[in-house]
Amino acid sequence: MKIAVLTTKTTHHAFFVKEIMKEVNNNVDVFLEKKIFLNKFKINHSIDKKISNFEKKQCFKKSDSFLSKFNSLQVYNSFNSKKFYNNIKKKKYDLVIVFGSSILKPKIINLFKNYIYNLHGGNPEMYRGLDSLYWTIFNNEFNHIVTTLHLLEKKVDTGKLFLIKKIPLKKNMKFFEIRYHNTVNCINLCKLLISKILKGKKVALKRQKKIGKYYTAMPADLKNYCINKFENYTKNI
Repeated sequence: MKIAVLTTKTTHHAFFVKEIMKEVNNNVDVFLEKKIFLNKFKINHSIDKKISNFEKKQCFKKSDSFLSKFNSLQVYNSFNSKKFYNNIKKKKYDLVIVFGSSILKPKIINLFKNYIYNLHGGNPEMYRGLDSLYWTIFNNEFNHIVTTLHLLEKKVDTGKLFLIKKIPLKKNMKFFEIRYHNTVNCINLCKLLISKILKGKKVALKRQKKIGKYYTAMPADLKNYCINKFENYTKNI
């Protein structure tokens, strides 16, 4: 089985790739995007460093981590570039997984129609786009703190659903832990999908019941509100 992963160079994405490689004897091509978001407002927050430090401790035991291996992989400024398209169209894969890239143009999606899947932190029937888990917390929808694996379609986060899995919330859980546990869900959902494909089983998909509202990246000043709200909630679990 041959898999392609379209992602970015971050600790949690490296952890995801490492675990997926174990499932298919390292038969994975990894493509990295140098993603640059242009926002009209500040999105960086001091919590970002805590998130990163927590993930490094949880994901990798060795100090150099799996990130060092990312230097030798294929890197593109954009997955929508002509260079990437000309390269990827020559490839044959049994499964393509998109995790954290920018929105792909239809011509890229059409190359792998019916076997290109996207990982989404959140419930796409309610929250599409960026920082969906944060917006879920912002709106007090704690029962919808979930991870979704869905077929990738032209419209953002509207594809048929493979599975939605709840992110386990524990007493006194910290806000900076969410992304790690979302990544663990991403790994487990993809393992289930890979297992079905390897066994030749039909992959059952469900059409989404409704199209969720599209959200952009959360402004930094709203993150303080989310952090306090989340940690007050977990304190009382």
